[in-house]
Amino acid sequence: MFSHEERIKAIQLFLKYDCSYATTIHELGYPSVGALRKWYKEYLISGELHSEHRKKHKVF
Repeated sequence: MFSHEERIKAIQLFLKYDCSYATTIHELGYPSVGALRKWYKEYLISGELHSEHRKKHKVF
């Protein structure tokens, strides 16, 4: 789990590096491609990142 500040930093670098997943992850040493993709999608939709960790609710 990453802090809000860590996620913001990752998105800022991602945008700085022209949306390069590899360069961003190499620079920071985190997150996974999937996590960065999810954060970026959230950023595109809402213009910001949520400040708290959200748990997924499994439906059976």
